[in-house]
Amino acid sequence: MPSLRLNQSGPLAAFFNRFLVERGFPAGGGDVFDAVSHEGTKQLQRWIRDQTKSKAVQVDGLPGNQTFGYACAISDSDDFYPAGIAAALGIAYPERLLGLPQPPTVDTQKTTFGAIVFDRAPTVSNPERIVITNTFATNIVAVTIPQLVGKVGAPASGQVKAHKLIVPQLLALWKAWEQAGVLGLITDFGGLWVPRLVRGSTTTLSNHAWGTAFDVNVSANWLNHLPAFPGENGSLFKHVPIAQDYGFGWGGHYKRRLDGMHFEVVKVLPAVELVNVNEKYGVG
Repeated sequence: MPSLRLNQSGPLAAFFNRFLVERGFPAGGGDVFDAVSHEGTKQLQRWIRDQTKSKAVQVDGLPGNQTFGYACAISDSDDFYPAGIAAALGIAYPERLLGLPQPPTVDTQKTTFGAIVFDRAPTVSNPERIVITNTFATNIVAVTIPQLVGKVGAPASGQVKAHKLIVPQLLALWKAWEQAGVLGLITDFGGLWVPRLVRGSTTTLSNHAWGTAFDVNVSANWLNHLPAFPGENGSLFKHVPIAQDYGFGWGGHYKRRLDGMHFEVVKVLPAVELVNVNEKYGVG
């Protein structure tokens, strides 16, 4: 986990000091995270806590993956982003596949997967919950993903629900992860089709509502945190290139809202393209 201790020196300290200065917070000079940087980080954390209205934001003056994650969201500089933080540590961050479509908008989701009409139905544990009131749910089908069996949070049978248009590439992706030897790095499953809004929103539908997105290794890749890096439990860096080939975008590439647990379909693969990708990964 990227983190800084008091009086730590090096490229990461210099990188974060530049960010503090950019945002108008106190920072030490050069490549040392000194007492001034420590105080500036406390001020930053208090500011983030006030802006997000979240008591989960720690105010300890020591930046970790939570502080770094929020910093990426608010930085005005293209230099301060997850790949830059990784580079300061000598780590290669997964590159976004050239030509992969951008994350879909609500309008493109409607066009591709169908319109959703809904009523809000919040609960204490799920304030973004909705109830779908039109016939959209006829597009949702049950599908068994054998590779999910035994994963924390997944149904014992491996059966989940997803939009019918993504089923072929969804099944193939999990087979490809297995073929590549990275399936064991996935420890938990956070759900696929979940009728709800984007977390924190009262109006915008989540792609989970369309049954086109799923979450894995949730506790290691919290929303607005830096995704887990290689060598840490829950890292998904090895999974991202394969997922992108199968038309799935990764939330660790989001510009203003890091979501390293999240994979979503950004392209429905035509049958011929799916065959070619399957051949690449030895998926029968």
